[in-house]
Amino acid sequence: MVVYEADMKYTWWTKLSIQQADCVLILVDSKYPPQPKRVEECIKWAHKFKSVKVEMVVVQSSLAQEMSLAGEHASDDVNNWSESRPWITKHHLCRMPFSEHLKDIERMCRRVTGQSIGLALGGGGARGLAHLGVIKALNEIGVPVDIVGGTSQGAFVGALLVRNCTVASAFSYFFYHGFYRPKYLVTLYLILVFFERRKILMI
Repeated sequence: MVVYEADMKYTWWTKLSIQQADCVLILVDSKYPPQPKRVEECIKWAHKFKSVKVEMVVVQSSLAQEMSLAGEHASDDVNNWSESRPWITKHHLCRMPFSEHLKDIERMCRRVTGQSIGLALGGGGARGLAHLGVIKALNEIGVPVDIVGGTSQGAFVGALLVRNCTVASAFSYFFYHGFYRPKYLVTLYLILVFFERRKILMI
């Protein structure tokens, strides 16, 4: 793989980099959209006539990360700028400082090279606990998860994973909200009684 770092403005080097590229990554500040430049027309031309992939990397500062806790990872101006350019096919989020968020860079590299790893989690209360064990095992052998999906309890565990919860904290959260409430304790007790009686009848 060869990586070209183009100039911020339209130069012969920028033109050459775009013409030689299979994929162009546009770095954008999460708060401010780029100003219109001639280089944008060159990228648009490369996408239309040379089928060059164009993807946007949203760089989020530490201050912007605090605002993103409410779910806003990029400003409306950046979103509007991106939506008005249909030739941008993918978006990546990389948080600063990069030294503290290397996983963002690694995830982006896997997505760009088509090597993303997805995890699908099934439904079922008992499976929810089993999912945590699977995630812990994947972490121990160094297998990253870039995309996660699930249904029912699997979606719940997947949401905890997306929020960067540790397995220990996810287990505590899962146990408290899943079984510690009185009505769930009664349900769990009835299930145990049912299986105990079934076991006796089978004997």
